[in-house]
Order: sequence, then structure tokens, then C-alpha cells
Amino acid sequence: MMTRFILYLIPIGIMQIFFNLHSGIGSDIPTEIQLTKSQEDSISRDKIVVRELDAADRPGKIYESTGLIKASVNEVYSVLTDFKSYNEFMPNNEETKILRINSQSALLNMTLALPLKKVKKYTLQMDFEKKNGVAFLKWKNVDWPGLSQSQTIRETHGFWLIQNFPKKKSHVLAVYHVYIDPGPIPWGLGWIVNLLSRYSIPDIIIKTRNRVYEINGGMAGAE
Repeated sequence: MMTRFILYLIPIGIMQIFFNLHSGIGSDIPTEIQLTKSQEDSISRDKIVVRELDAADRPGKIYESTGLIKASVNEVYSVLTDFKSYNEFMPNNEETKILRINSQSALLNMTLALPLKKVKKYTLQMDFEKKNGVAFLKWKNVDWPGLSQSQTIRETHGFWLIQNFPKKKSHVLAVYHVYIDPGPIPWGLGWIVNLLSRYSIPDIIIKTRNRVYEINGGMAGAE
């Protein structure tokens, strides 16, 4: 069964969902998201809500994708921190090479395989933590020495937030928020921008959800 997604360009908040991230390495992540009643209803029906947010005067775009996963916070967090397996389920990910990793951070070389044999590479500084029933990952790109501008993307940063969803038993709310500026795009290749942003955003939650079900047999875990 195909999972549908809905793109909202102007989010107007009604329902507030708070995340308990008051200290530590996740303290700079927003502690709440706002959903309209329509958006909340869509999520409760297992649809993916995608919102384009205001990037102010920055040249890139900000997207936020929200959906439910029938699993525990632990199960989703385990999948999202299994970086070496990203190529098995993350959209367009050809390889994730772990340069350095410890219990709360990692340095990753990412390689994306795009249509027409286009390849993009970039290095991510990834920080992650699970506490107080909330899991998060946050990232930003850092320099990959030796890459030309056409081989990489100019800027990306963002975060995942995972928390139990009180209105649907045994489900967690997954929020994926990303800013991306691919840099100069040659004429005729504007599709790269959409492929790296709007078109892949709902797929990221859908494929993560499918991976969680594959690993855990489709069963929700108890938190």
C-alpha cells in the first residue's frame, strides 16, 4: 500500500508537541513543533506531512517531514544511528563511510548516487543522543578536502527528533528537518535541487519506517 504525503507551504500551528531537550548537545534543537488539526489528522492516518519553511534570506531551502512509526524510540534511534547501513535504505545513499565515531558523535563521508550518473559527496558532523524518552540526531556539513564545488553541496544542516506520540498507542512521532543549499546548479540540472530536497524528504521517513519494520518484524516495541 502506497503511503501518501501532503506538502504544506505555510504551516499555521494549532497543536503543539513539546520535546524534552533542555540541556546537553541537543539544547539548540527546537523543543516544539506545531501542527494544524488537518496535519495531525493526516499523520494519525499514517500519511507523511511535508512542510516548506521560511529560509529567510538564505539561498537554500528548508523542509520538514513528519510522520508516525509503529515502534519504540529505542528501535527508531537504533536504525538512525546505524550509519554504515544507510546505503541499504536511505534515498540516494550509495555509501556512508565512518571516519570517526563515539557514543554521541560521528564524522561521516556521504556519497549520493543521483540519476544520469551524477554523484554528490559531502562530510557530515553528526551528534546524537537519547534521553528522557526523546531521541535526536543533528548534523552539519564540514569541509571534505579536495572536492570541487561541482562534486559537493555548499551547505546542509538539520536534525531528527523522535518521541512517543500520545494520541496513538505504540507509535512514535518522527520529525526530519533539513536545510540544503546545493550551490550553483548548471542549466538544465535544476531537478537536482528537488531530488535532494522536496522529492526525497517524504521518502526519508517512509524508508526509515520500513527499515524499522524490517529489522523488528513490523512489531512495535515497548518503551
